[in-house]
Amino acid sequence: MLATFVIGLREGLEGALIIGIIAAFLRNNGKSLVPMWIGVGLAMALAMLVGAALDLVEQALPQAAQEGMETVIGGIALVFVTGMIVWMNKHARSMKRELEAQAAEALTQTGAFALAAMAFLAVLREGFETSVFLLASFSAAQSTSLAAVGAVLGLLLALVIGWGIYAGGVRINLGNFFRVTGAFLILVAAGLVMAACRTAHEAGWLNAGQQLVINLSWLITPGTIQSALITGMLGVYPDPRLIEVLGWLAYLLPVALYIYWPRSRCPSPRNTVRLQCAAAGILLISAAGLAILYPVPQLRLPAQADVVTMDGDAPRIIGTAQWVDGSIRLSLRETAKDAPSTLTLDQLVALSGGRIPVGLNAALHPGPFTATWTRHQSIHLRTAHAVLLDAGGSTTTILTLSGSGLSPPRIIALAQDKAMYSGQWRLSDAYVSQVQNALNAVSLARMERQFWAVYLPVGLVVIAALFFIFALRRISRSRNEQMSMTRLANPLMAGLCLATALTGLALSSRAQAQTAPVTHDVAQVHIALTADKGGSCVMDHSSAKAGPITFTVQNKAAPGLTELELLSEGRIIGEQENLAPGLPATALTLTLDGGSYQLYCPGANPEMQTFTVIGRAAAQQGGNTADLLAAGAKGYAGYVNGVADAMLTAVGILEADIDAGNLAKARAEYPLARPFYERIESDVNGFILPGFKATDNAGNLDYLVDMRASNLDPQVGWHGFHAIERDLFQTGQITDHTKALAAELQTNVALLAKLVRTISFAPEDLANGAASLLEEVQTTKITGEEEAFSHIDLVDFVGDVEGAQQAFAFLEPGMQTIDPALTERVKAQFAKVIAMLDTYRDRSIPGGYALYTAQVKASDAAKLSKAIQALQEPLSKIAEKVATAGTATSAN
Repeated sequence: MLATFVIGLREGLEGALIIGIIAAFLRNNGKSLVPMWIGVGLAMALAMLVGAALDLVEQALPQAAQEGMETVIGGIALVFVTGMIVWMNKHARSMKRELEAQAAEALTQTGAFALAAMAFLAVLREGFETSVFLLASFSAAQSTSLAAVGAVLGLLLALVIGWGIYAGGVRINLGNFFRVTGAFLILVAAGLVMAACRTAHEAGWLNAGQQLVINLSWLITPGTIQSALITGMLGVYPDPRLIEVLGWLAYLLPVALYIYWPRSRCPSPRNTVRLQCAAAGILLISAAGLAILYPVPQLRLPAQADVVTMDGDAPRIIGTAQWVDGSIRLSLRETAKDAPSTLTLDQLVALSGGRIPVGLNAALHPGPFTATWTRHQSIHLRTAHAVLLDAGGSTTTILTLSGSGLSPPRIIALAQDKAMYSGQWRLSDAYVSQVQNALNAVSLARMERQFWAVYLPVGLVVIAALFFIFALRRISRSRNEQMSMTRLANPLMAGLCLATALTGLALSSRAQAQTAPVTHDVAQVHIALTADKGGSCVMDHSSAKAGPITFTVQNKAAPGLTELELLSEGRIIGEQENLAPGLPATALTLTLDGGSYQLYCPGANPEMQTFTVIGRAAAQQGGNTADLLAAGAKGYAGYVNGVADAMLTAVGILEADIDAGNLAKARAEYPLARPFYERIESDVNGFILPGFKATDNAGNLDYLVDMRASNLDPQVGWHGFHAIERDLFQTGQITDHTKALAAELQTNVALLAKLVRTISFAPEDLANGAASLLEEVQTTKITGEEEAFSHIDLVDFVGDVEGAQQAFAFLEPGMQTIDPALTERVKAQFAKVIAMLDTYRDRSIPGGYALYTAQVKASDAAKLSKAIQALQEPLSKIAEKVATAGTATSAN
């Protein structure tokens, strides 16, 4: 707040002074003030428009792009504020005289128009500087509302002082005023440098120099006055990194010395040239030292592969120093004489192990279906650094179903026999983890070297060239002074020691990776943000097996904790923001290699925790497509299990509230329990109880858990979520029947949570499930019939989209090897849909989203449907691609 107050006061006063001086001049000359006020009004409107446009553009961007935008805005603001400080330091005392001279010249030339243009340009410059500077300060502030209040108060005070100066009742020493506020703004601007370095890192632009310099969490605790003053005003974080500290010093020291160095102690012109040349020489020597002496990272691999279950020597092939995906393709044509061209739903259930295949819904797709059969075979080899890691073969029969309301068609793999052709041996996970740790370490080291040995030296050379140019210009203006290169040699050599010291500092900045012991083999990690110890970030597992890992994050009661980052060697590889207390849990799925990672939760106690991954993740190292997809399907099964467990917990809380007769709490808990089922509905709606057919609603768990009023079976009655919803939100009372419904729902959900662990997903199941979830959105969510009594359809909408996105996330590594362009299209469409849904967020409503009322439906249904259709089109192409990936095909 204080920082934006000073910015508003200083910038506002500068603008008020300009307007006041011009107005006083016009008044003394008997001229109208109307043209001037027209120019001032236009300039202020344009400046506010620019600021609003920049803010809207930033908010519309994805998270990483927002960080990049904040970096660019911070850089622009830094240039503006530095130029303002330097200009006012030189012209504060003479500003009135210069403006009056310009106004007199304008009057003698083109009269009112020239004065209006003069006022317009002067105020526009100040307004644009203020907009950009305040926007950058808002990004770095802990409280945007307090920062806005500070800016408004500063501007109002500036207007009062400006009016007082104009009216003649206020006298201030402008030179002293601007020198004092300039010192404060230099500190604020240096804080902007730190903030820009951090946002550039979060945007993925700057990954070098991320070593922690000092831990200031004892001084800067989120939510405290010290934190508001130090971080919000000066931009200093509780965990400053090396690059941030260097940037802070590199800006603060030169600017402060330039502004506040006593004029009486300034060097003579001759000595100024010497100093400029000496500085240029030091910079050139430093650049050369960094470029030459910074070590080239070397990849250090284990001396010998650790082979387990080995029969004979480990096979080796000639490879490169990169991960290679080699594939041998075999084709086999199979006649279709015994393959039926039409299948009923019950026949499909029999072929799929007693459950409805993923992506089909008995209520929406009762059958019969048109069946097309395809046979696929493939063998894959995978190598890394001239070592054969594994080999595998697969034989798959693909069934394509169409008709009976299926849009798009569903691709189903009925059988898959996969075996290791080199099954007598394999490389140990420990060995592969060492290789991947080495790859991760050398990758980071190369990025560090690129910054310290390439980008930084180039920057130093550019600055040195500027110093030489300034020296030459001064020499040319002083023709009587002759300076030889011999006289320049001494100051150049004098800087050699300093250059060597700077080079040593850069060389010593490299970080070493730490590896933690591994104790767990999981693919689902639950993270809770709690108020314990002033704010804690609690993981249920501190390690996991390499591959796709889903981090489910929920802020239970920690208003000071709103952000979570996963770091690898200082690089952000995944983050979740806006984690407000009370909102439903959010999921983040990442495919991770073996190695040590850091979970960073700003403001928590502790802020940094180690998370360890064991084994290899084929997705990150370019393993063959079949392995990537298989790993994704396996990881997705863990995700489904975790969501089912979370649903069981949420329904248990809902049942307890209903059993206690607490209508208000039950209404609040209902929206929190719903998203879990929506996220995995396409995976769990196929379970048929023993003794029932697929078309018997009495034995269909999906009917018993999630049936809507529009599809009731009179012979079975109403059960599940929506029967409870009717009692809570329409009838408005909890009866014994409501309690019985809640107990039955808890029993059925417990059964679902048990049954999902029996599912073995194929990659095409994930694609079919994602398509089915979006189909659900189009048919029941957008119409408003899903949550007809509570109107929380947008909560379900978000749950379906999140579930589809998670299924795609597990397929993404494999899809990148199959069709990168299609993969990026799907990712982009998901981002657009999620950004659109974010506009409906409302923390004041249980569930966190606006109610889907008749008015919202009438105004937004078409827009929502269009966005889902744009996502469905590319997503519908994935099932066939993953089902036939890496194989030769023959249709029958």
